[in-house]
Amino acid sequence: MRIVIRLTLTDVMEVNRWEFTQRLKGYLTMGLGAFISIVGLHVWIVQDRPGAPGVVLIGGLFGLLGIFATRIAGICAWLFKTDKRSYTLEFGSGDGVKVTIDGEQRGLEWGIFAPCYKTPNLLVLPFLKSADGLIIPKRCCEPGELELLRELLARRAKSA
Repeated sequence: MRIVIRLTLTDVMEVNRWEFTQRLKGYLTMGLGAFISIVGLHVWIVQDRPGAPGVVLIGGLFGLLGIFATRIAGICAWLFKTDKRSYTLEFGSGDGVKVTIDGEQRGLEWGIFAPCYKTPNLLVLPFLKSADGLIIPKRCCEPGELELLRELLARRAKSA
């Protein structure tokens, strides 16, 4: 099975929205912002210190940063990390996936992939020891081909 892929900003944003570690970072940043704001409010109300409103403002900024963390990470990944060239993935009965970019072919064994996951519009094959992976937009597959790919990934990449 051969799939030609060209990622869009929407694809990268969706991966970052669904990736657990990205969401966890956002939740932790929001929690830190809430904690800083609560401490600032306590110092402002109970101890009546002059610098306390600034602490509350900093806590609020951390909270906003946490809320938008996955979006910020997605935009940065698109701008600085994503290869915007088209590439081809070939799935066969062999030991892995062949990736071809600009005529250069590279084989990736199944053992380097973590269990795959799906989002509403993507299939994602993350690498075990990296935050990267292969993103397969569902729009790049024919309807029957998509089901075959899901079955193959379930067998080979230990899909959940």
